[in-house]
Amino acid sequence: MMIEITTDKPINFSTKELESFLKLLIEQNQIVNPSIDKIKGCYLLCFAKYNNQLFGIGAIKQVYKTPFDKAKVSELKSFYNYELGYLYVIDHPEIRGKGLGKEISRQLISSFGRENLFATTEESGSNPMKFILEKLDFQKVGNSYTGTNTGKTIALYIRETVKTIELIFDDLLTQIIKGNLTHEEIEKGIRYEEFQQVSEWKLKYGYKFNVYSNDHLINGKKHFHFDNKSDKVFTKFDFKGNLLESKGKPIPSNIMKELMYFVKKESTQINLHKLWDEQNPTLTHGE
Repeated sequence: MMIEITTDKPINFSTKELESFLKLLIEQNQIVNPSIDKIKGCYLLCFAKYNNQLFGIGAIKQVYKTPFDKAKVSELKSFYNYELGYLYVIDHPEIRGKGLGKEISRQLISSFGRENLFATTEESGSNPMKFILEKLDFQKVGNSYTGTNTGKTIALYIRETVKTIELIFDDLLTQIIKGNLTHEEIEKGIRYEEFQQVSEWKLKYGYKFNVYSNDHLINGKKHFHFDNKSDKVFTKFDFKGNLLESKGKPIPSNIMKELMYFVKKESTQINLHKLWDEQNPTLTHGE
């Protein structure tokens, strides 16, 4: 089977190709008012052809981030600017069951790089997109909600990176230090907001998390690096929050308190273990 998959910026596709993409997007019947302009507004497009016929499409797009509000995880939306979407594969006996949807998604993610992505899809056991996202390291967050246009139950999925972990921790410090909020208030969704226009979110406190590839277990334990170069803080912790190594200055007590709270959260545990296992696949047996 000769399947040709091409991923590129919309500007690099011909008008005829964009029109063929639109035809499948209309056939998908999930998008409100699909148009060439919406397709041109995407960051990346993916075309999957079999015998020169278009059988599948997908895209990385910049969209409104209302799914984060609907899923009751508004605190995350500042970290996600791009969505994996417009995924559609024609149901054809020669294509069915060949994993074309997963391959389209994989190539889009690979071409896009390691920046954070989100996706929304129907929460149904018969929905292949749900399983594609899970296989590609997306995880469901927040509450399911009813789609405004489809009336279906929708789930929000995110694909996190080390950068996201850093940003979420930095936001926690902002809520505690500048907002003077408690953990309980944060868990209830109370937030301190700084109203300013920024082109991208930048770390305010400078603390960086790293899980390196080709690393080693320390006393049989997986670990992460927690550093602040400007403050001369260089440390290693296991995933339970135990300090394993420290160089330079000690971590301030108020930062250490929030780090322990953050590390022990279930979502942080999942992400740290996932990152370690991805970076060090031969050392997944560590604690």
